[in-house]
Parts: sequence; structure tokens; C-alpha cells
Amino acid sequence: RKDARQAVDWYTKALEIRERLIKLMPDSPRFLDDLAWTHNNLATNLMILGRPADARPHWQKAVAVRERLGDPFELSHCLNHLGRCEFALGE
Repeated sequence: RKDARQAVDWYTKALEIRERLIKLMPDSPRFLDDLAWTHNNLATNLMILGRPADARPHWQKAVAVRERLGDPFELSHCLNHLGRCEFALGE
């Protein structure tokens, strides 16, 4: 769990940078893909820490980015993770 906590810190810092990059180049497929991956990785580590309520918005954002990019393969993975999160929340 210690590693997951540290990973959350690093992914949070990476997310701040990626969000700034998206403001500079909002249509960059590479920046958007990186943003989606960062949300996904952050959410995964939050789930490891037993924090599905904190993970949910990150997977929702990853889904939104994947929908924007039009990549059904990666979108399906994000939707699967979001479903697992919803199940963990019991809602």
C-alpha cells in the first residue's frame, strides 16, 4: 500500500502537468492519450488503496477522453474499470 500511496502522489503531479499541456494543445491526440492514461493509472492506485469514491471521477474523465479520441478498444478498458469501481461502491 505504501507504493500505491506514493504512486498516487506521482500520478497527481503528472496529472497537473498533463492538464496544463492540454490547455496549450487541446486537440493533440498524444496529449489526450497521455491524459487518459494518467487518469486511469491514478484511479487504479486509488482503488488499490480502497478509495473507489476518489477513483470514480478519474475513470469518468478517462472515459470522456477516450470517447473524444474515438478509440473503442481503449474506451472499453476504461468502461470496464469504471464498472468495477461502481460495483465496489455498491451504488
